[in-house]
Amino acid sequence: MLRKVISVFSASLIIQCANLILYMVLARALSVEDFASFRQLFLIHAILNALSFSALPTCLLYFSGRAENFIERMEYINSICIVTFGVSISLTLFLYLGTDTLAILFNNIVLVSIIPYFSIASLGVVFIILMPSVLIVLDRAKMQIIAALGSALAITVPTIIVALNEQPLVEIVKVMSIMYFLVGIIFVTLILYLCGALGRKIIPQKEKIFSILLYSCPLLVASGLSILGLKIDHLLISGILGVTAYGIYSVGAFEIPIFSLAQNSVTSVLIPLVTEKLKKADYDGARRIWSQAVTRTAWFTFPAATILILHADDFVILLFGANYEDSAVIFAIFSALVYVRVVTFGMALRALGKTHLELFAALIYLVFGAIGAYFVISSHGLIGAAAWVLINTVLMAIILSLLTYKITNGELNLFRLYPKLELTISVIALLMCGSLQKHIHLTVDNILAEVISTVILVLSIWALYFRVTNSKIILEVEAD
Repeated sequence: MLRKVISVFSASLIIQCANLILYMVLARALSVEDFASFRQLFLIHAILNALSFSALPTCLLYFSGRAENFIERMEYINSICIVTFGVSISLTLFLYLGTDTLAILFNNIVLVSIIPYFSIASLGVVFIILMPSVLIVLDRAKMQIIAALGSALAITVPTIIVALNEQPLVEIVKVMSIMYFLVGIIFVTLILYLCGALGRKIIPQKEKIFSILLYSCPLLVASGLSILGLKIDHLLISGILGVTAYGIYSVGAFEIPIFSLAQNSVTSVLIPLVTEKLKKADYDGARRIWSQAVTRTAWFTFPAATILILHADDFVILLFGANYEDSAVIFAIFSALVYVRVVTFGMALRALGKTHLELFAALIYLVFGAIGAYFVISSHGLIGAAAWVLINTVLMAIILSLLTYKITNGELNLFRLYPKLELTISVIALLMCGSLQKHIHLTVDNILAEVISTVILVLSIWALYFRVTNSKIILEVEAD
């Protein structure tokens, strides 16, 4: 399992780092308003993906875990690829035909000139997201690194070259969209080749496609509601405070990719394994695998989150420039989401096929997110909006945990899976280093030295924790 996680993580890291580099270049090359418009393009696509596509990678992993043999897995791959291709065409048409409406919704007239070009990027966007799941099912996880590196270079390099040549936003979006489209065609071709190389070509049965749609529809709606709940603050800020305010907020709300990568990589590998265990009613096995993965993730992400929170202002200026210094507090709040998202609280419901319950939880999340964000933005501005996202995410985690506990008759208690001891160590490190930070700043008048000092202190606290809890435990887990 660990090797697959590393392959998925490495591939995703390459793509996300390429995106981060692209954002860093564009934040400096474009005005705040133009950069906000660029970020809004991906906000729009994130919402549309959640409503139309996001369930399909999970769906593939779910059905592959229940497949009786290799032939049946191939059928599911072919079926989901057909559905994905149809979804990409639908997204392209929706974006192209709905340009004016989207520009009004996001309170940004600039979108009218760039969305039509961006619409053709849909094919590449969805197949880049689907590719890791396909390669996991085909047991070709190592290929993900090559595929990720190729797609990242193909999309990022031409776009950065155009941006550095001081071309307008329209030209930048045009080049980037064409490259996304070409990568999408390459990935479709690669999947067809792999399916033909690993076995005879299999025409998917209609029953398979129907079962995929039946499973994924509630999950699609749930994902759509979840992403709307998560991004409703972005929509309201654009509408209430304007594009410039959204530009500042979007930088602060930018979560360092390494956290989502760790979680998504582990989840992608865990879903088939947990599904297989739950199918056999092996709750102990499911708990053991899941708990081990969550704890390992916390060892890696919690110290990093602590460091980012303590030096949020330094990291924002380093990544995006001095124009976005006001985003630092927002960045710190969103970094704290790491402590909640270390557990994928909806995964058990997906593995059990109870996606309608996740839909119920997502609906609550959206309602709370919309109502809370509207009033908080009016009274507390950008920082209030960020704080409400954190609070609402905690509420969502509690609801999903209670639903999982009830549906499994108490066999799966996600509160017990949560790494509470690791969270305690993180809070202690945050408080200790935060109190010492002022003294360090007075003594060492150098930003780099301050950051290094904080890193040493945080890692020392964690090293002491590993020492006290006996490092042999870590070695035994790693050796499994």
